[in-house]
Amino acid sequence: MSDLKPKIDASKYKLNTEQVSVKHSLSNHSHISLEQLSSEFNRFEQIDNTDTLHIQALSDLFPKYLISECNKTDFHLFMAMSRYDRKNNTYVIGCFDNQHFEFKLISYKWRYKDGIKWKTRAGTSPNSTPLIRIYTDDRPVYVIEGHRDSATAILLGLDFIMLPYAGYKIKENISLVEEVSDRRLIFLVEDEAAYKCMLNVANILQTTARDIELKSLVSHVGKVDLSDYVQRFNSIKEVINDL
Repeated sequence: MSDLKPKIDASKYKLNTEQVSVKHSLSNHSHISLEQLSSEFNRFEQIDNTDTLHIQALSDLFPKYLISECNKTDFHLFMAMSRYDRKNNTYVIGCFDNQHFEFKLISYKWRYKDGIKWKTRAGTSPNSTPLIRIYTDDRPVYVIEGHRDSATAILLGLDFIMLPYAGYKIKENISLVEEVSDRRLIFLVEDEAAYKCMLNVANILQTTARDIELKSLVSHVGKVDLSDYVQRFNSIKEVINDL
């Protein structure tokens, strides 16, 4: 069944088999097999930058400069995680677990389906699994919330930890504390719920991190996440400089 797995190069991630020990059991919450899930995800259309509907779906979510300026490796990873559902005329993002150096699909979400802004595939439980992409040795590590923000962070080329939702609880014995040892952590906080969640994570990771900053993304228009934030700029360089 290996041909059903999304083609994602795990070497783009720095984690090893000991570095993430967040416990979750997909089997306790899922009514579909991982093979079926992968088959469904890969039946959606791969993003084609010559398809008008695909282009529109991406432009609704990401500013054009992110797609045009991003690093080739980042772009390939983004494309591997992205699909288009022509039946529902919407973008689909894969939700992955990169524990044990395996990039395993555990769910996917539609952008607007059945009146829901981000609808999770029924029978899956992605909200217990963070996504960690730390592939450099010295850059700041951004802590963000949500799967759309993880796609934005990939296009920006950031080192990041994606918390799946504002109610996420990190385990105190998680070996991620070793991964962020002597690193600068910047938590991008969009609202009060995110602050409470991220403060809990910060308290755990501060034992090894060099320094920690909680940066508010709230603006005069209200709640702002990383994906909203990048809409203010005209280039990846401008975003990085401002961050």
